[in-house]
Amino acid sequence: MAALGEKVSATPGILLRLREQLEFIQKAKNILEMKRDHLASEVNKLLRDLSSSREAAERSLTEAYDYLKISYSKLGYSGLSSVASSVGLVEIGASVRTIIGVEVPKLTWLETTSEQQSAFENLIEPTTQQAAEKLLLSLGKWLKLAEVEASVERISVELMMTNRKVNALQNIVIPNLTQLITRIEEQLEEEDLEDFFKAKKMKSIIRGKRR
Repeated sequence: MAALGEKVSATPGILLRLREQLEFIQKAKNILEMKRDHLASEVNKLLRDLSSSREAAERSLTEAYDYLKISYSKLGYSGLSSVASSVGLVEIGASVRTIIGVEVPKLTWLETTSEQQSAFENLIEPTTQQAAEKLLLSLGKWLKLAEVEASVERISVELMMTNRKVNALQNIVIPNLTQLITRIEEQLEEEDLEDFFKAKKMKSIIRGKRR
């Protein structure tokens, strides 16, 4: 696109192309505005989920820690370490999902929760078994919190980028293009007016010669 200070070739063809370009850019801006609104709505929803998810994760971890303290008092460090070593590792899978065109992480168990909890049945001390189950449930809530936090961060970045694009189109590109179209329209009108007077003058000269 030519800058406003530059000399522009004023032709009907160029004017038509600029008008089509302006129409396309305005449609693009409208689409970006809708995307921005959807992203903002999604961020607001996720922020509400973030608060409740964090509270749930912290509460579940505190509850699991209370059971763990009781188990520690009964078994001691070596006994609790021995019991912990008898329990298999928890396997977690990571994938991605899309929210309004933005890829966000999705964390899932590679085993079902019931399968994981069944591994604790060989724990003899009841409080230790309860502590393990509570820790497993707490881990699930922390995974959910991690998902929400990552989603908020990634969607917020996309929201800021989209908003900058909308502002650039609305405040710079569209006004400049509109002014450029206006200049060309005025230039073409002046040329048409000059051609009209030239033609009129030429007719007067021809009439004078005929006399």
